[in-house]
Amino acid sequence: MKTIYKSTILAAIVLPLSITASAQQTAAKDTTLNRQILLEKEFAPTLQDASKINTLPAVHEPVVKPVNLQYETSRPAINFTQYRIKDTGAGDIMTDIDFSKKRGYFNFGAGSHAQINTDFGYRILDTNTDELDVFARFNNLSGKINLENSDEKVKAKYSDLLINAKYQHNFELIAWRLLAGYENTGFNYYGSPFMRNPDNFNINKKQSLNNFSIGTGLKSTDSNEFIYDAAIKFNIFSTKYGPNIEDDGPKGNIIEGKFDVAAPFGADKVVGINMNIMNQSFSKVKFIENAGLDKDDYFHSLTKASLNPYISFKGDSYFLKLGVKTDYAIDNKNKLVVAPDLKLDWIFADKTKFYANVTGGINENTYLQIMRENRYVDMRSRVAYSRTPFDLKAGIASAVISGFELDIFGGYKKTKDEHFYVNGGHMIYGESIVYIIGQTGSWGNVSTPGYYDLSTSHIGGQIKTSLIPHTDLSAKVIKYFYDGHKIEYADYQGYAVGKEKIGNLPELTLDFNADIKPIEALTISANYHLTNGRKTLIGNEFKKMKNINEVNLRGSFQIVDWISLNAELNNVLNQKYETWVGYTHLGFNFMAGIGMKF
Repeated sequence: MKTIYKSTILAAIVLPLSITASAQQTAAKDTTLNRQILLEKEFAPTLQDASKINTLPAVHEPVVKPVNLQYETSRPAINFTQYRIKDTGAGDIMTDIDFSKKRGYFNFGAGSHAQINTDFGYRILDTNTDELDVFARFNNLSGKINLENSDEKVKAKYSDLLINAKYQHNFELIAWRLLAGYENTGFNYYGSPFMRNPDNFNINKKQSLNNFSIGTGLKSTDSNEFIYDAAIKFNIFSTKYGPNIEDDGPKGNIIEGKFDVAAPFGADKVVGINMNIMNQSFSKVKFIENAGLDKDDYFHSLTKASLNPYISFKGDSYFLKLGVKTDYAIDNKNKLVVAPDLKLDWIFADKTKFYANVTGGINENTYLQIMRENRYVDMRSRVAYSRTPFDLKAGIASAVISGFELDIFGGYKKTKDEHFYVNGGHMIYGESIVYIIGQTGSWGNVSTPGYYDLSTSHIGGQIKTSLIPHTDLSAKVIKYFYDGHKIEYADYQGYAVGKEKIGNLPELTLDFNADIKPIEALTISANYHLTNGRKTLIGNEFKKMKNINEVNLRGSFQIVDWISLNAELNNVLNQKYETWVGYTHLGFNFMAGIGMKF
């Protein structure tokens, strides 16, 4: 009843906001959407997590995480800096399609370790008033992996399926959109267990995460001087297994709503306000109730409401935004966070600018977000939300020399109740810490969360050049500094407080990318990545993790303007390394494929 009650209140708040925005009708076509197919991608198999080949980074810009009700375009895993077994995605290069000639794309790749990468997109409707796009993707991996600290080989399994559809009808001043999607991620817990007798662990069964999504919204078109965007989205998620094969996994739903409105004020100013609300709730969690525990003590619901008023100024050489973010979380502990929302871009010299961004707020850490961050998390864990009162990024970027870009940047971020992952049988629930004698359940190596207050500062630089004929080069280096407090974890005596740099946090990251085009149709790419200085907590010991040291090569040949061939060699040095302890990444592997636009 509590879940139904909260969802009813949430819908009652959000839906009227969406309906209000529909007062205007009949419309000019949204030309931006008309030029770009939904989720449209160029084929670059297996590079999304393992390398950034052929995706030269632009000059560094501070990133603000907006509330985004669009569908995930990547598989339920994380990005380049958080590494998976091996990327099985379809790449992350976004390209335009000339819809006067082509309306869709199809990409297929296959390689070692039973890798298959396929994605497809097509614009079914493309008129002045109606647009209908569909997108589908299937990726698979199944192969033996050599564990980092032994000669043992284990079989790692991964698959993901994603199907999305988007319909948009354009009126004169507004656009109405309807979205629906389904995603399924399957994987096994192949990681090396931290137990002496792992016979009861099952590394052959595949865990499964399902998510159904549906959403609708109204958005003003470019011809509308009054700017607004109202949307609502539902996610219904479920996991197949709990901590044991005989247990059903956690199930629940997430409802999100937003209403953003802005209007010009004078010739160079805009005033606006962004409002967002999110509720996550869980259905019955039987393995918790079977243990005689109260579900709401472990899998309680979370509601977050946000209010963000702002005013922005734009001149010939500057852009300035002044705002404030107010986030309120309703959970087992209710918290209010008030954070700045400031942005400055100032061109103070020819092709040279200073930029700064200060933001903050509540980080929700929803079930879907955590499963994408670390899919090997213990099913008995629910990661608590964290609070960021201050997150500053600033730098100077210059492109004074034609064909050469330079960016020097730095930042400081403070987060309260930041989570990290513990291996070895500990279960930590916020302030309540429980020690489990050994890991129990069907899975041999899972992560459970602990919390600490973390301050992170960083400095770095990035260069990009095309001064060498037929070549694009880029390099980026970042040095990190940490100060952690109130690190809480369970040890054999039950409780301890320490101060260590843990949680797989790197001291240094380095990326080098090179694209060489000996002829117009052929691109040869190379990428090198280094991450060092990480530590993690295993049981009650802090241990240094092996550096990530990876080289990847790729070639792409454009046969004609609508078809290309691709081949790649990944982890050429055949390095063994881990993101989450026990889960060694794929060693040397290869793949080849074809990409088509039609």
